[in-house]
Amino acid sequence: MPDVRGCHLPDDLLYDVENHIWLKELEDGNIKIGMTAVATALAGQLVAFTPKKVGRSVQAGKTCATVESGKWVGPAKSAVGGEVLAVNDELAVKPSLVNEDPYGAGWMVILKPENWASVKPGLVIGSQVGPKYEAKMDADGFAGCAPGGGNERLPWTDPGASGAPARQRRSGHRPAEGDGKSLAADDPVPARGGRKVGGRNGERRRGEPVRAVAAPGGVAEKAHRVHAPGSAVHLLLARQQGSGRNHGGPLPGILRQGFQEVGATSAGTVSPGIAYNFRMRNADSVLLRQLSENSSRYRDPVTLVNWSQLDTSNWWLPEPALSLHGLPEFDALAPAARQRLSHYEFISVMHCGLWLEAIFLQRMSLRLWPGMPRVEHEYLLHELREEAGHSLMFLRAIEASGLALPDGSWRAPRIASALGRFAPAGGGLFWLAMLVGEDVSDKFNRHLRGQSGGVNPVVRQVCTLHVVDEARHIAAARRNLEIALAGAGATRRRLFSAAARLLLWQMARAFYYPPARFYELAGLPRGSDWRRAALRNPARRRFVSERLAPTVRALESYGLEIGG
Repeated sequence: MPDVRGCHLPDDLLYDVENHIWLKELEDGNIKIGMTAVATALAGQLVAFTPKKVGRSVQAGKTCATVESGKWVGPAKSAVGGEVLAVNDELAVKPSLVNEDPYGAGWMVILKPENWASVKPGLVIGSQVGPKYEAKMDADGFAGCAPGGGNERLPWTDPGASGAPARQRRSGHRPAEGDGKSLAADDPVPARGGRKVGGRNGERRRGEPVRAVAAPGGVAEKAHRVHAPGSAVHLLLARQQGSGRNHGGPLPGILRQGFQEVGATSAGTVSPGIAYNFRMRNADSVLLRQLSENSSRYRDPVTLVNWSQLDTSNWWLPEPALSLHGLPEFDALAPAARQRLSHYEFISVMHCGLWLEAIFLQRMSLRLWPGMPRVEHEYLLHELREEAGHSLMFLRAIEASGLALPDGSWRAPRIASALGRFAPAGGGLFWLAMLVGEDVSDKFNRHLRGQSGGVNPVVRQVCTLHVVDEARHIAAARRNLEIALAGAGATRRRLFSAAARLLLWQMARAFYYPPARFYELAGLPRGSDWRRAALRNPARRRFVSERLAPTVRALESYGLEIGG
């Protein structure tokens, strides 16, 4: 079995190296497909697995399943097209099987292949995969898998540092006391009991001058002391930065890492002129660059939807997706009343989407400032463009519905709104709110896309367009939250756990339970009674729990305590 940088690659398989997928030709001629150990190391522990349904067709080079980890969401692409014959149902219950046994119990799908004879020569056989994967890892700046398992990522390396690990990033790992290094960012910070500040290059002891960070033109904007993420000083500076008053303070997340890791000279300062266009040689730059490339073929979602199909004469949401489904009172309603409720519940979802996008747009725009690294600047602009497009799409859906919607019919949850609007831009709580907001809506959209009937074509189009873009945004939010929580102590994790539970509770109520006024607009008198019935509805609670389960698993993979 080839072993490339600690990543196991069985020699009896075929490999699509570019997409980190293995393929195995079975005795009956069908093809079993799964993720390589390299893929699981890059993604981290998987928290959700959504395969194409049995009987569906997969095109060559297209998605056969969607996989999610605590820091990534994206497609598993099949090099060969064909019909889905079987899916690994055990992965839906325990997605981490892919991490534990990627080549055995962690297989994903089995296809009846099309044109296999022409596809097979383009794959790499196991005995020859070593050099191909070495080149791929070099191109991606990937150091390798953790020893002893092949399913956990090693520290990324700076290619200019003779392959030595540039930083450690294992989620949940805490540095030993006195090691002088924070895992939440590349900023060296004083460890408990230690007195040194700074890394091996440019070490500084207390009382010595603090180092400066250079502006793009080479002039130091502001000298600043490096503070531990989560400290009172760090949060204060982050809050000032979010309001635009302190662009010279410690930089958030990926931006700070880029300065420390690539822009730092042997003297511990940032080289003049490097701040904007330097290439960040780390995992985050690879991620953001890929996300930006995927966003570059942007098309206005409003122009892609055939809005004339949003006709009130048909169902917009399937009955099982409605808040009252499963109640005897719902079954007693006339079909026209149930159908009308599907219209208003969809519009309630659109209002919830508008609320979330408004927060995202406001807060993400605060992170833009002249001189930020190009790779992050470009990604933020792509995300702002896409979120604005989503907002316009939601507004158009509300307009195209033709439904009566008096002002003030939908109100945003107060606590979630406050946390989203006032948490320091780029801080851990901000990214937690981003992830919960995006992930909760994403799971509902994915559920609707998977339904074979009862979903209006416009609703399906809106969900599909939103899912495609949000996959990139969720990946970035997960990565930034991972960075914010890496090395966090027990107290900080308890605080984040409480915030996560509160956000999930408020998001679930806002997204899955329409306001009382919407029931009345749908023709059901005493809307508050109907909403209370929906909140007590056991079928609705099960539906919501199933949709939230991947989000809960993702948050728990960071060491947060969410519970049932």
